[in-house]
Amino acid sequence: RLDRIAIAAMKQSGRLFLPEIEWLPRVSEWQQLPNIALFGDLRPSSPPLLRLIPESPYIEEIAVVIGPEAGWSDEEIAH
Repeated sequence: RLDRIAIAAMKQSGRLFLPEIEWLPRVSEWQQLPNIALFGDLRPSSPPLLRLIPESPYIEEIAVVIGPEAGWSDEEIAH
């Protein structure tokens, strides 16, 4: 189902590539993240994600992590 949604979003936005979607374990179980990991956060004080991406042609990997619809728990944010 998620693949169909991603393909539909890719077509709708005019993108030419399908992003890779990877399922990860719970945040509390993570040991290591890529050098740049951005977390989508619903709190009003959170900056827009695009403002946080460094402008460098040498970035090979960025993790963009979208949490549950209700937002991240306090424990997940602390981790």
